[in-house]
Amino acid sequence: MFFLTFCAERLGGFKHHQPLAFFAAKKPYPALSISGERAEMTSSSSFHYLVVALVTALVLAPVDGGVLFSSLRRSLEIQASPKAGDVLKAGEDKIEVTWALNQTFSGDADSYKTINVKLCYAPLSQENRGWRKTNNDLHKDKTCQLDIASVPFTAATPSSVEWVVGRDTPTATYFVRAYALDSSGRQVGFGQTTDASKKTNLFRIQGISGRQLWVDVAAGCFSALSVLSLFGFFLVEKRMAKKA
Repeated sequence: MFFLTFCAERLGGFKHHQPLAFFAAKKPYPALSISGERAEMTSSSSFHYLVVALVTALVLAPVDGGVLFSSLRRSLEIQASPKAGDVLKAGEDKIEVTWALNQTFSGDADSYKTINVKLCYAPLSQENRGWRKTNNDLHKDKTCQLDIASVPFTAATPSSVEWVVGRDTPTATYFVRAYALDSSGRQVGFGQTTDASKKTNLFRIQGISGRQLWVDVAAGCFSALSVLSLFGFFLVEKRMAKKA
């Protein structure tokens, strides 16, 4: 209340000593068409209302931002079945992910309600690709776009999940990361299968090109047929030339 009064006084020359006394006025203000001192008072009061409304909106406006990744503690120990350098096929191979509380974590995990496991792009597959860009603000981060699973958190024993690599998974180099979420869905901890620089224990997924095997076979047959047809026309033309 004192803050709003101070802003109104500084910006509009508000001289009342009682905080926000103009909100308690019972009489309607004179119309702006009235000339002289009363019209000037009405204009000043309207300005005060506008200043207070703007300051209030700025103070109460929500901040458009998410949790900062740098603020999270590495409280989860994550392991995934692919080994460094492995190449998996989209739509065929499986990834098994296991997680548990990090033994070196000394914090309180009571707020952990859900574990959200994600497939994340390695820096090698982020270069010159703004749609995969890493951002410290997790609300804007595009590193981990592919969901593997979301399961309730249990601190007693390690948990695991098996996931078949989606057919729509792009060809890229990846690692696995898991976020611990609280009851509101905000990230409060994490773990990943790579180091802080995201350069170790990386694996690759080969995406589906979109062409079926029968398309390649048909294309090969038509190519061979065209060559044979051209050779046949050449022989026929040569024989006709000899008869002539």
